[in-house]
Amino acid sequence: MIPGRASTHRVLGEVFTACTAQDRAAAAAGLGPLPDGTGRPHDRHAAAKAAELVAADSAGGRLTHRAVLMQHVTAAFAELDPTRLRDHLIEIGAASARWALALDERQAGPRLAEGPEPSLFPEPQP
Repeated sequence: MIPGRASTHRVLGEVFTACTAQDRAAAAAGLGPLPDGTGRPHDRHAAAKAAELVAADSAGGRLTHRAVLMQHVTAAFAELDPTRLRDHLIEIGAASARWALALDERQAGPRLAEGPEPSLFPEPQP
């Protein structure tokens, strides 16, 4: 599945809106910057197990969005290096967006109504 550009922009716009809402909620709660909390020994074990599951499921033709996302999440949790952690977080975003697009496509059928291309960064709702 290769989603249309407008549907991809629509999902990324929803992500932007959710980020804005999270920023507002954090500010309202008085939260400052949070630590990463990654790189714990059990996180490295979970990342290895998730990678094994993805390899086995892929080889057996049973790969799922859940398994792909879990592999990216556990890899991020295991990472200590900030640059590699950021790369993993971007992959989590991409895997999550692809899953959301797949859900949209299943709901709307194989061809989503594209319509005019939405703004990638819509105005946040108050």
